[in-house]
Amino acid sequence: MSTWTRWFSTGSEWTTTAQSVRLNQVPLTLTLNRLRWAWGFAGVTATSVDLVVGQSLLMLAGIVTTIGDGTEVPPNPNAGRNDVAPPTQRWLWWEARVPTVTAIDEAAGTIAWQNSPPQEQVDTRAQVAVPGGLPAGQGLNVWFSFQATANWDASGEARVWVASSLLYGA
Repeated sequence: MSTWTRWFSTGSEWTTTAQSVRLNQVPLTLTLNRLRWAWGFAGVTATSVDLVVGQSLLMLAGIVTTIGDGTEVPPNPNAGRNDVAPPTQRWLWWEARVPTVTAIDEAAGTIAWQNSPPQEQVDTRAQVAVPGGLPAGQGLNVWFSFQATANWDASGEARVWVASSLLYGA
């Protein structure tokens, strides 16, 4: 029997500190078959922000799997870009996006930003099997992990969001 699970998170702050959100845990002896997901960010700044500097910021993010009970710390996409212990503990997807200007409101003194589009369609056929023999409460954890390489301008704020749909089964 196959199971689809869906999850979303909004409102995570733009940060240079690695952050992660657990999307789901695949139960023992089952296999993660497919992952459809979307992520992005949006923010505002004052019009005094240099557009070239603003569009040079990087947000690194990806989907990574770990084995554990959900309290483990997944790798961050900046310093931990390599697979930890493939084939089960590895990056299923990793990419970097930059802010792009969507609107400038001179009267209000603000610039609206959102992420650049994905480099490829974020639909992954994963085929990650959960090994048997793990202690009770452990399984294959699927994480969204993200980290900016520089701070967002202090004149505004930005938020990161993620949504996912995972298919797992025997």
